[in-house]
Amino acid sequence: MLDTLCFDAPPVLTPCNKVPDGPLAGNGDIGLALGCPQPGEVHLYLGKNDLWNSYSHWETPGMRGFGALAVRCPQAAGGYRAEQSLQDASVTAILTGPEAELSVRSTALRGSHLILQEITCRKGKGRVSVDFFLTTRAEDVRTAVEKQDGTIRAYKCYDTPKQEWPLRAYSRTRVLNHNSLEFPLAEGETALAATALFTNQDGASPEARCENLLAALTPETLEKMEARHRQWWRDFWAESHVKLPSEPLIERYWYASQYLMACCCEKGKFAPGIFGNWVTTDYPAWGGDYHLNYNYEAPWWGLYSSNHIALTEPYDRPLLDYMPRSQKAAREKLGCRGLYTLVGIGPKGLRTAALTDKEGNDDVNYWGQRSNAAYAAVNMLMRFYATYDEDYARTTAYPYLEETARFWLDYLSWEDGRYVVRDDCIHENQKAALGVFDWCDENTPDDSGHCNPLITLGLLRMLFQGLLDISEVLGLEPEEKPQWVHVLNHLSSFPTMERNGRRVFRYTGEGTDWNGNNSLGIQHIFPAGCVGLGSPPELLEIARETFRQMDRWDDYNAFPTYFPAAARLGVPPETILRHLNEQLQAHGYPNGFVFYGGGGIECCSAVPVTVNEMLLQSHEGVLRLFPVWDRNRDAAFRRLRACGAFLVSASLSGGRLGAVEIFSEKGRTCRLQPPYRTPIQVRQDGQEIPHREEDGIFVFETQPNQTYEIILGKEANL
Repeated sequence: MLDTLCFDAPPVLTPCNKVPDGPLAGNGDIGLALGCPQPGEVHLYLGKNDLWNSYSHWETPGMRGFGALAVRCPQAAGGYRAEQSLQDASVTAILTGPEAELSVRSTALRGSHLILQEITCRKGKGRVSVDFFLTTRAEDVRTAVEKQDGTIRAYKCYDTPKQEWPLRAYSRTRVLNHNSLEFPLAEGETALAATALFTNQDGASPEARCENLLAALTPETLEKMEARHRQWWRDFWAESHVKLPSEPLIERYWYASQYLMACCCEKGKFAPGIFGNWVTTDYPAWGGDYHLNYNYEAPWWGLYSSNHIALTEPYDRPLLDYMPRSQKAAREKLGCRGLYTLVGIGPKGLRTAALTDKEGNDDVNYWGQRSNAAYAAVNMLMRFYATYDEDYARTTAYPYLEETARFWLDYLSWEDGRYVVRDDCIHENQKAALGVFDWCDENTPDDSGHCNPLITLGLLRMLFQGLLDISEVLGLEPEEKPQWVHVLNHLSSFPTMERNGRRVFRYTGEGTDWNGNNSLGIQHIFPAGCVGLGSPPELLEIARETFRQMDRWDDYNAFPTYFPAAARLGVPPETILRHLNEQLQAHGYPNGFVFYGGGGIECCSAVPVTVNEMLLQSHEGVLRLFPVWDRNRDAAFRRLRACGAFLVSASLSGGRLGAVEIFSEKGRTCRLQPPYRTPIQVRQDGQEIPHREEDGIFVFETQPNQTYEIILGKEANL
């Protein structure tokens, strides 16, 4: 459902230091956020994924906004409404006054560095002006805005010796069909304003590239650029879709979430920070950095199963670039090989947190957590299992996972025939801030003695199993492989306890037993994937009871993990859908964001992952069709991506499953479980191929790049 999202009031949180509430667009690098500071005036805030201040100090590092294009028309001062088109990533503000109605349609063209604004007088006539201003703050930054000959030239440069690497951003703005930045506009007339925005991260001579791009614009070149933009979005929306007739709000946010990620992710560009490329001030919370104890990983999760793999390409680069610093920290702080990574990092090996106490100790930047590098491996393994891309595994995932495993081979304790995780906090250890922040004192609880936290045990199972699977696919026999197997076979079990008369998971083996905030008690279920519908019944029941007693449907940091875990555990679909609707109504913004007051784009994964897991599960090696869906609710999906490099399409109508289509990219064995017991036929190019049944699961062999049709017979009793 590619809605045009509508706004009937000016945004009140654009600009802001977290998530803007106005219309949003972007081209994967440049972000556009629409604001309306006063009647008759529109501000278009420009952000960019590579616009970072790299001075590594707590008060100053992180992402920065660039500035805003201002369009003013006093004759249109009065009413306001706006639109955000998911179909072509444009935002339109409509200003209505006593003398004129003006529309301003803005687009950041895909595959370019160009922002176009079509300024149209729909009724009456008015006088329009185009202006620009930079977002600034008191720090080491050079800025300028100059207006001359109908052109606005602006720059913002972080290039003092304090920077780890220089950042220079330049823009040029010109009204293409007028020789001035102020002009009359009569009914039916349109002015076209073009802005070029480059940084030195895009290549040499960004200032000259701005000039050259605007100078090269002709009606013909513009038409080609706009056609390429529209085609990109058509191709993107063709990669997958869902239909949920009974759940229009959830379906709308499924598409809106994918849209937001597409607007802020692009192959070959910097990865987006916490708030995407919609940084509208120079004071984003947490510096807008990459927080590795779930915030950075979470936004991408919905892209894997929704078949938007290309958008996930920027994820890995910051992790690979930071490896030398993580290796150094592991050696010097813990005497281990491998990767010991702090909570907050940035691009190009940037350390965004450099807090120290009075003795120069910087342990607060790790917050007592050893698991950040392993958490970052989640996404690499999701991508590998979804694609079985051997080149990606060999060049990116395997080297990172191997180094992460080396840390744990050295760090784990061998005690009484099992491996134990010592001194690793499941939550951030607030006591680590002693001597750094005034709010921490001798009475602050100290969690440094924690042992066997649930999330770390889950991540380690995922990590070592992933290494074994990748090494098998790549035909590798590394020297440390027997150690991986030994750890996997002898890792401590998930700790449990009695609570309210029922067996539940204990948050740690020693230390915190339960916590009423966050969702860390179920993150070994999702995203680590250690419990699911195919788990042993006793383990599955403990997981379900833990989930029930946690009751974290509405939680500051739980949305991206708690709802997908509900689907993984087979929580009744009507319960999941009811709570999901409630959360979207309570925390959803009209621009598609779901915001709880903390992170930003992390919540873009929750609706897609939850819906996808309700319609199709595959993380246990079995394609389960509609495993957590009410058969009396019609639903359909096309080209959802399943583990094993399968693209699956299916529909449920009138309580019956229609024909199922499975495209096999890599020719792996397919294991399929329909939502009810039924005989099937497997056809390829119209010919039936053999299959076998194993405990209600149908198994058949596939060939690479071939499509298989599953014909279901009549329903049988289970």
